Amino acid sequence: REGVVSAPFESALSGKPVILITAPVYDKRGQLLYVLAGGIDLHSPFFFGQLEAIRSGKTGYLFMLTVDGTILHHPDASRILRRVTEEPGGPVPSTAAALKGFEGWTRGKNKRGVDSLIAYKRLRTVNWIVGAVYPVNEALAPLITMREFPRSSSDSRCSSSSVRYAIAESDDSTRPSRVALKPRS
Repeated sequence: REGVVSAPFESALSGKPVILITAPVYDKRGQLLYVLAGGIDLHSPFFFGQLEAIRSGKTGYLFMLTVDGTILHHPDASRILRRVTEEPGGPVPSTAAALKGFEGWTRGKNKRGVDSLIAYKRLRTVNWIVGAVYPVNEALAPLITMREFPRSSSDSRCSSSSVRYAIAESDDSTRPSRVALKPRS
């Protein structure tokens, strides 16, 4: 009685990654009249193309995959329609956790080995996972600058509002790292 969103696949006509969507149409008595169907090119600027413009910092990015690990959108177009579980090295630990149901953010390395804050959110209506990668050196740059900014004797009144930060490493990449903020003494 509801529409269906297909698993992603490569179109035999265009060679592009696509999904098919159906929507049944019923009359007043609940009888099926017809089914609307359409295909969506996942590379279309009107679909995932807009995600390319969204960045965290200078080199952060968004990506999307299905719950079985098929990559739907990624800045590295060669990875689209590949399964992260079948790539060399398999999925990074945070992505493996997301495929098992983890939602939220964690600190870990992305596929290129860059230390990053990585967030995951499931889109339950289509069984997809949205991921965001924000390199730590970019995410914490303002705090690092604030901490390293030399204090003069004239700003001693402001020293109580200066911020010191500490990042606690987590042995378990599925658990969020902690960022503690407290006044500098």
